[in-house]
Amino acid sequence: MTIILKKGMSLKDVDKQINSSKPKQKLHNFERYVGMLKLKKDPLAIQKAMRDEWE
Repeated sequence: MTIILKKGMSLKDVDKQINSSKPKQKLHNFERYVGMLKLKKDPLAIQKAMRDEWE
């Protein structure tokens, strides 16, 4: 990424150039995944068991 700054540019103009060149963050919609995972155990029990594996 290259930004060309000209002599005598104001700080506002420099900030505009820097902010315009940043990639836009894409927002993800995770609502379609709600309820898809069916668990037979309590999620907290699974998490505790996974943490206890290190001991």
